[in-house]
Amino acid sequence: VVISKVDRVKILLPSLGGFLMSIRKMAQYVLLLAVLALHWSIILVILVVGYVVKSCFSYLQTKKRYELNLTRNLYYQKIASDDAVAYHLMAQALEHLQSIELLAWYAKRTMEPGASSDSDRRLRRRCERLMREWFDVEVEFPVDLVETT
Repeated sequence: VVISKVDRVKILLPSLGGFLMSIRKMAQYVLLLAVLALHWSIILVILVVGYVVKSCFSYLQTKKRYELNLTRNLYYQKIASDDAVAYHLMAQALEHLQSIELLAWYAKRTMEPGASSDSDRRLRRRCERLMREWFDVEVEFPVDLVETT
């Protein structure tokens, strides 16, 4: 059986047309998938870049917070340094000495008129008695620290 050329063309043209239509449809789907893949790839890249930027800023903020805590701790440690402690001790000693002198002055002013105000022993006993009466505390009063004026 011999097929004529016209019959061959009649068979090949519709087959070729169907084949080309199938290739075009497959190309559409491949192109659609490529566009979607590119679209999702771009979204994925944007998300990864955003996450990296957020992580960097979070790291810098945490680092800044730790540096601030370190600075505060060092500042408060500097406040309590040796110089500050010595100054505080000197201020307390001066305040203590002023309190002793004030108590001695009060004791001298309130002594009985007939008592000799020059006696260190009487002044010491009078100050110790005042401390015991006012604060209910037994102390040994240092008369040698008090000016005798």
